[in-house]
Amino acid sequence: SGARTLSGFDPEAEDGGAFLIGVEATPRARRRQPFKTARLATTVAMAVYVGAALAVIALVVAVCRRGAVAANSARASLRLSQRRTRCAAANFTGVFGGRAEQELELPEGPGEVELPCPDGSSNSSGLATFACAPSGSWALQHTTCYDCLATHQAVEETGAYVNPGAGLHGHTVRVACELDGGVGNSGQALMNCSGRRWRVLSHKCSSRCAAAPVHINFGGDVGRAAYNVSAGQGFEELRCPRSSPQPGGRGGLVL
Repeated sequence: SGARTLSGFDPEAEDGGAFLIGVEATPRARRRQPFKTARLATTVAMAVYVGAALAVIALVVAVCRRGAVAANSARASLRLSQRRTRCAAANFTGVFGGRAEQELELPEGPGEVELPCPDGSSNSSGLATFACAPSGSWALQHTTCYDCLATHQAVEETGAYVNPGAGLHGHTVRVACELDGGVGNSGQALMNCSGRRWRVLSHKCSSRCAAAPVHINFGGDVGRAAYNVSAGQGFEELRCPRSSPQPGGRGGLVL
């Protein structure tokens, strides 16, 4: 059994002696205890090892699945690119420098195409990048022919507008202030190309119309008549031409 029973008589006991019974482990039982501890440690180690192995297997499966999804996506993209829209050859007209329009010839095909900037561009050594849109037409995506596009913008609190042409970053130009629907111009504005847009540095724009010659077509036998309109704001009264049916009549311009 691995243990032995001990018995004896104790003469020093208070009751005059008692019969003692005890159990003492034999050497064989003492040898079994370390073996049980080692076996438990081995079992725990095996459990940890199996858990780690399962975690590694799960990670490998996840990576493989992710790779398969990526491969399928790449194949789908390839098939899609093989069916890309093709654009017909065309001429693109735009303002690449100043205010004059220039023309670029685009080839037939899909995808993107880069063309050198046309003569007269703000940056003659730049490139214009076009992309074939799903609609089947070429669209300008990016260009280094200019930094600031030709524009028509209002000058705050003046009623005037400025019309700078296409330009490069850092360029400063002086342009006339114009009044929509008015006569001539009134003042000038100093503008700078910065951050791909034109900014007004200073101006002397006015809501007053500048003095200017005006030609009015009365039609019929009267035809065109010339007037010298003075600078002002509001209303300018004009006499009818002498050849008109009512030469003494009057009309006017809103300034």
